[in-house]
Amino acid sequence: MKHSLLINWTNHSLRIGAIALGMACSGLNASVIYSETFDSSSNKNLSALGWKAYGGSTATDISSVAASNTLFVSGATGNPGTSTGYLAAIMGSNSTSNPNEYSSYVAIETGLTLNLSGATISWTMNGNTGATVRVRLLVQINGTWYASNVSDTSYGYYTPSQYGTGTNFANAVTSDITKTFTFTTDASAWSSFTLDPDNSLSLGSALTESLDSSVVTGIGFYIMGGGTGRLDTLEITSVPEPGIATLVLGSAFFAVMLYRRRKGVRMMA
Repeated sequence: MKHSLLINWTNHSLRIGAIALGMACSGLNASVIYSETFDSSSNKNLSALGWKAYGGSTATDISSVAASNTLFVSGATGNPGTSTGYLAAIMGSNSTSNPNEYSSYVAIETGLTLNLSGATISWTMNGNTGATVRVRLLVQINGTWYASNVSDTSYGYYTPSQYGTGTNFANAVTSDITKTFTFTTDASAWSSFTLDPDNSLSLGSALTESLDSSVVTGIGFYIMGGGTGRLDTLEITSVPEPGIATLVLGSAFFAVMLYRRRKGVRMMA
């Protein structure tokens, strides 16, 4: 009888342990801490989404200009295509006919407080056939902007994985056009960046010292080149730091051991 009770108690404690550890592990899965899908059912300027847009070396504020032949939110289907809208960049030289069109743009959102330690940043991207559009990720830390250094192309920029029309963008397999950046404070990953609205916009030199924080107050893109570029579904996912993971799993293990001990005491009584 005691042997049977011991077996039942052991099996039950193992089930409790499995449940506790399963719950602990589920809490360690990556979670989305920021998302911008540029949703819109019609063409809009970036100010409609709470973003800012700047064009050219003088950082001309184009946040509220008419949504065409410039940097704007398109009302067409993006990727993933669960809703309409994506960030459209029409690259060119500003002229009388297209006064808000530039060969470089900045699109940013500020007023954030995001700890990106251990985080992964991703977005979808393509360009028209023949386009030379390319992108750097921007982050703002302690009031200063930094641009990503990218080593996956000879240009040192993110370039479209695929080229084609807006329809090609919407119909593409999402994983095929997804760009990812694993956040790090290492100096080798970043360059200085100047953004002085209505005065100056420029990429600086590679950093020689690491970033002094993982907390960003702004995020966005530095877009350059020619042709048409499309970006969508900017997302940041984060997982607990190793110390937190160890604490959670350790707590679950302790709970199982405590349960077993208490059950043992009752059986001896």
